[in-house]
Amino acid sequence: MQIIITYAEFEPNTKDEGKYIVTSILKPGFYTMYVEKGEVHHKLGPKTGLKGIILSLYYEQYTKALINVGEGSEGSFSKPVGHKLEIIPLENPYKLHGCGGHFLPVQVLFNGRPASFCKVFATYSGFSTGDDFAYATSTDGEGIARIRLTHWGQWLVKAEIKLPAPNDMKDKCNQLHYTATLTFEVP
Repeated sequence: MQIIITYAEFEPNTKDEGKYIVTSILKPGFYTMYVEKGEVHHKLGPKTGLKGIILSLYYEQYTKALINVGEGSEGSFSKPVGHKLEIIPLENPYKLHGCGGHFLPVQVLFNGRPASFCKVFATYSGFSTGDDFAYATSTDGEGIARIRLTHWGQWLVKAEIKLPAPNDMKDKCNQLHYTATLTFEVP
């Protein structure tokens, strides 16, 4: 597994006011889980030549982090960066509060088009130490979901799309799995 951007560090100073988007893309690949001689095995590769397949998928993963520095900066976080699967905030989350009464509308795009009825999950730092999410919803017909901000602090929003493998990939995997995440802080 190769990560294209492994770490980004941003140290603002007073002249760096503005809105920043830090993006990262995990190198796409295959993941296969299979049973052999009664034991479960994991392979970072296609299912080609294997038997006892439990799970075999092709994956692509995208992430964006929103950073707001200073009070006076104008502009928006709502411009797409061009990921295959992308979560776009339709409002600036730094202008909202984690009181339970504010919603952050987001649009999910897949191949540049609205991802209708896509599953969207959200959670905040401290909610869980596992894979649990504080909030779950789906996008509407225009690819828009509303995330209720129930807590202050760092948030993570995740969108997933799972598709059956097309004919030209059925010998390598059973499913295509796309994941996008968006992180930001709610004051």
